Order: sequence, then C-alpha cells, then structure tokens
Amino acid sequence: MLTATKLGEYPPFGSHLAKRLRDMLSNTDLELYRKGLRTDREGHGIGAAAYFRRVVDNQWRALVKKLRDAAEKLRTPPEKLTVFQEALAQPQFSAAVDMLKDAIPAKLLILDGRNPLTLLYKPLSVQIHELSDEQCLQQAADIRVILNETFDNISRVLKDDETLKAAVTRLQGS
Repeated sequence: MLTATKLGEYPPFGSHLAKRLRDMLSNTDLELYRKGLRTDREGHGIGAAAYFRRVVDNQWRALVKKLRDAAEKLRTPPEKLTVFQEALAQPQFSAAVDMLKDAIPAKLLILDGRNPLTLLYKPLSVQIHELSDEQCLQQAADIRVILNETFDNISRVLKDDETLKAAVTRLQGS
C-alpha cells in the first residue's frame, strides 16, 4: 500500500476569468484579483477585501480611461469627455470620483443610475480594520460584483458590433 501527500498545487486552482477581465487588468492586478477570489472562496473576509480594494486602487485610472473610451463611443458631448481627462490628472481617486459623478453616460451606470466609480470608492474609504471579517467578506463580494458589472458594461459598449449593425440594416431593408 502506498501513501501520497499533496504538498501544493501550481498554478493554484481557480475559476477561469473572463476575457474582459484579462483585457482590462494588468498582469499584477489580475493576480491580485485571483488571490481575492481564492481568499473570498475560503471565507477570509479581511484578506479578500484587501485584495479587491488594492485592485481598485491600482486600476482606477485604467478604469476611468475605459469609461472615457466607452463614453466617446456613445457620442458623449466633448465638454463631458474633457472632464474624464481632468479626472485622470487627479492624484487621488476621490477627486476623480467627484469630478465624474455627472459625466458618465447612462448606459455605463449600474442599476437605476448609480455611478460605478462612486460605488467602488465607498468601500475604499472605509478602513477594513474597523470591520468584522464577515463585513469584509461582504465588502469584497460587493466590490467584485460592481467591478464585473462595470467591466461588462464597458465591454458591451466597446465591442465591435458590426454583426448587429449588418443584421439591423438587412432587416430594415426588407
């Protein structure tokens, strides 16, 4: 009889990440996001919240750029697009969030018109050492959901919809 002992797993087991996430996050932050997912699955709220908060803190400028690109594709007026550029020049996420509160097009808002940047910033402003592990676990899940929904909205706007345009044109012509 043989006995086997598992010492580790490389790469660590994890769920497949959607292409939109892989496209929008840097390699470093993609790894932090994966660690956040693993920590979340293991029920370690403080760790999961810290990983997701770090991703948001590291990627807020890239997120604002993607939102600007999507806003541009949605034919947002130039004066509102200028606000995106001004927000990108800000040293702090909080200042950018304040500047963009009314500049994000409705199609990129979440549910009934909530600004995704405001939703993501709120948990960053709460110190995780003041929260219980359960509260941190919920915060991590909330950040993950809002990030995913925001990335989904941006991806829908930015994706090449030539097939859809061709189908509409053909149906209108018949």
